Amino acid sequence: MENVSKSQQKNLPLLDSVLDYYSNIRFQLTALIVCHHILESNLFLIDYLIRLGIKPKDIFVIGKSYSTSPQMIKHYLAYGITLHRNSLAFDSHMSFDEQFKTSIRDFLREIQKRDLSKYEKIIVLDDGGELLAQVHDAFQGDSRIAGVEQTASGYHKLRLLSPLFPVINVATSWAKLEYESPFIAESFVKELYKRLNQMDKKIETVLILGNGMIGSNIASILKGDCRVFVYDSHIERSELSKEELNNILPVCDAIIGCSGQISMIEPYYSKVKKGVIFASASSSDREFESYKIRRSHEKTSNPHKDFYTDHIILLNAGFPLNFDGDKLSVSLDKIQLTLALMLAGAIQTVCASGRKGILELDVNVQNVLIRKFNEIISARSYT
Repeated sequence: MENVSKSQQKNLPLLDSVLDYYSNIRFQLTALIVCHHILESNLFLIDYLIRLGIKPKDIFVIGKSYSTSPQMIKHYLAYGITLHRNSLAFDSHMSFDEQFKTSIRDFLREIQKRDLSKYEKIIVLDDGGELLAQVHDAFQGDSRIAGVEQTASGYHKLRLLSPLFPVINVATSWAKLEYESPFIAESFVKELYKRLNQMDKKIETVLILGNGMIGSNIASILKGDCRVFVYDSHIERSELSKEELNNILPVCDAIIGCSGQISMIEPYYSKVKKGVIFASASSSDREFESYKIRRSHEKTSNPHKDFYTDHIILLNAGFPLNFDGDKLSVSLDKIQLTLALMLAGAIQTVCASGRKGILELDVNVQNVLIRKFNEIISARSYT
């Protein structure tokens, strides 16, 4: 399917601003390799890249089971995109990160079986850094490769790797950190209260593990309703000492993981209050070593199931609460800012040929997008 019908397109003002900013850029003979959440919003991002000249048959996508909307799969396929079969694969008795490494390896092997010699450029869009890390090994020395990373955890992984091809850093761009984090936090808290209402359960004391942009924004929202404690392994960002953390664990009604890494290991499970809620607001299921809790239950392929033990209620199988299988995790009005930043990053790869390592996203385009975003939000608030 070479051309997308107008009925499948949607014009988004922030993404339109990116096209205006880079009005002379077109992609020719370009392959697009993507790891992202299979959601309606991200399909709109792909649509804009198609408008710039990338052909659907040259787009290869893998999703993550916990953030793949089953109803969106048919829409991706309708575009003529190649969608990897493991985009819905999940084994509750294994850590997601280990499963996903294997899936990414299989995904890249299938791509490498194709004739890639026809492409002048290969752009890799990633969410979490695993795809770009494996591309670094699988496509060693290929000067056509350029990447864009969306998440902070992926950025830190790639920074240690020192990639031999250019990677545009959307993850820690000021526009994303300052503007995306609050509405991700809002989405999380909304879903948390929805789950609490369904369980007829209230929380009065909350511990947040990780005081980065997401954790601090969640804390600010919850402080109006709950007593909130915040711990971070970076002592300069922590409101609690390690000793105070140990004293707080037995009294918390909910523990929210926001660190982007393992924030609570299995030996600490016995120290928490009986009936405590574990909820993740970061990528994957790593915050609480959730597979160790899931292993005490019958195996399932459902990444949105809640798991109950004698002590703990693990929400959404340990995955981020704002991914619940629906086609959107955040309203399109707000998430289009992230989409626009990723689109700008993809276009910026055209100018990055011959460079290596992590490159910062163009500050000027960030400024343009934030001005437009504020105009949109102000207009919506006024009306």
